[in-house]
Amino acid sequence: MNGLLRMMNWVSMTNSMAFSFLLDWREPAIYQGYLTYATLNCQYQLKECYEQDHRRAHAFMLRLFADWRGDGLSQAWPSWGTDVPLYNGILERWRDPNHEVLTPWLLAACDRHTQESRDDTENSKDFTDRRLTRTPVEILMVLRLRQWMGLANPVIDIR
Repeated sequence: MNGLLRMMNWVSMTNSMAFSFLLDWREPAIYQGYLTYATLNCQYQLKECYEQDHRRAHAFMLRLFADWRGDGLSQAWPSWGTDVPLYNGILERWRDPNHEVLTPWLLAACDRHTQESRDDTENSKDFTDRRLTRTPVEILMVLRLRQWMGLANPVIDIR
């Protein structure tokens, strides 16, 4: 059994967690978040795959999950897991009752999502799964968590 667990993919698991949030499936989202952290902390993720796929948006979503839960979840992220100032800014502000504070940050995250979904380069991108090209799961997760907390969400007008 241990050999099978080592083959778990943190990117796919994080996507599953995000999809659960999008579908308003609270319990499966929580379960998937904890399972993903356990996979990383118990080294059930193949180290070479984890180090090769510098998926900053996925690290952000897991950091957001941990911040929302507030119960001591931690991961020793490599420098690439926390090096996007935009995501750090969202993490600092996502609970702010004034949704206007978050609006410019989420607009910028929309731009980043679009850039990270393009296939025009050989560089590794966050969203290589074509299903996620026009589905900004990281932004929608922020909005869902705010909704669950009873906070108003900003209107994001990308025109």
